[in-house]
Amino acid sequence: MLDLDVATDATGAVTGGATTTLPNAATESLDVSGRYAAKPDSAKLVLLPSAPSKDKLALTRLEIAGGDILAGQLKFVVAGVKGTVAITPP
Repeated sequence: MLDLDVATDATGAVTGGATTTLPNAATESLDVSGRYAAKPDSAKLVLLPSAPSKDKLALTRLEIAGGDILAGQLKFVVAGVKGTVAITPP
């Protein structure tokens, strides 16, 4: 699970934080930065661990409506495991 707490400024810069909870109940705090584009209503976000770690996540091609992520792609490296996951509409 990924809980995002982000804000977008007037120039489209996105900043904030996130917490990820893994299936084994382990959690990690993340710093979030990125860019929002109003015309395609999409964003690219980079999530990096708040504490020193080699883990990282990137959300790209995000389609957002009403504050909800509807579609996009998640690329990650967590605990040495790399992967890419498509985010599809509910």
